[in-house]
Amino acid sequence: MKTKLPFPSRPLLAPLFAFAVIGLEMPGCVAAAASAPTTSRAAADHLGTALKANDVVGLKILNNEGQTVGSVEDIAIDLQSGRIVQFIVSTGGFLSMGERHSAVPPSRVQFREAGKPLHFDITREKLKSAPAFEMSDWKDFYQSDRVQESYRFFGEEAAFDRSAANGKLPAVVTSANGLGHVQRATKLMGLTVENLQQENIGTVDNLILDLSKGRVVAVIVSTGGFLGMGDTLSVIPPTALRFSSEHDRLRLDTTKESLRDAPRFKSGEWPDFAARDYTAGVYRAYQQDSYLDRDADNAARNTRDRAGRTLTAVDQGNSASDVALTRDIRRGVVALDGLSVNGKNVKIVTVNGQVTLRGPVGTAEEKVQIADIATRVAGAANVNNQLEVVAR
Repeated sequence: MKTKLPFPSRPLLAPLFAFAVIGLEMPGCVAAAASAPTTSRAAADHLGTALKANDVVGLKILNNEGQTVGSVEDIAIDLQSGRIVQFIVSTGGFLSMGERHSAVPPSRVQFREAGKPLHFDITREKLKSAPAFEMSDWKDFYQSDRVQESYRFFGEEAAFDRSAANGKLPAVVTSANGLGHVQRATKLMGLTVENLQQENIGTVDNLILDLSKGRVVAVIVSTGGFLGMGDTLSVIPPTALRFSSEHDRLRLDTTKESLRDAPRFKSGEWPDFAARDYTAGVYRAYQQDSYLDRDADNAARNTRDRAGRTLTAVDQGNSASDVALTRDIRRGVVALDGLSVNGKNVKIVTVNGQVTLRGPVGTAEEKVQIADIATRVAGAANVNNQLEVVAR
């Protein structure tokens, strides 16, 4: 029997997009954090890591001595709070102990290079003495204080927020330890996603993970069949989704029209989820608070941006007229034939009727074409064209 979930009566999805529908193509690793610049601006504009979950599961784990100590068997995810709870590490075969698993805090596992093993600062002897994790005991483990005990073994303290709600949807906490329903990443991928009318929207294709923060950046849902758009993938904040009462599917408060206007991309053109402006825009579109906005490391940049020196996606105005201007300009840009990927991804930010265009474009002609669209929609006096021509 299906239970009605506590969604608000109107769709959560707001059609305001200061980012592109089609993203940058990032083969293999979604964000090559190891090669990212180390300047303060780069740190502010990019996440530490942003990887596909199916690229992480199965990776070997090395310690600082270069010894293989295990491999990633699975990832424990609390979707409703958007947290990576633990890595489930298979250790037995590498430690000459037979089949054995350990539950490891995400902060202890480090990503260094795409396609290479992860790193874990621990000796083989220490890992041998870690509490064993039984996969068959999954449900009881994550509804008890044992998850906290396993953190303490590795010198960490779990700080799970009992009110880990974002935006309009309160988290439905099911455990006394502050965690919601914790599920394996491998089981989340493939789950059916439906709307409140129980229409099948699609299935979970992948999860984007920010390993350095222990967060789920986004849930990637295959929605092409629902939208009639072929190999279309939609980008959804984890906190905008809720489990059904049976935990066998996910629910999203949206309509076909709203989802069509939402952040989406073709399967061969993955966006750069490490770009903070893009990711923040995804959360804003679904009226969800982003964990990035609460990150103290970004406080200085937020202060600068809101002072008016640099507009970003999070500055988009909330008024109906501002939302409509950004939406109409975005649709005009996406409809243009022959634009470069950069051109499709320009930032469009409208505040009090004033439109700012930012980002790189492929040619001077593209810069003019996009500005012309904005001018037709908002008026020449209301457009600030900051687009930059970057040679392809």
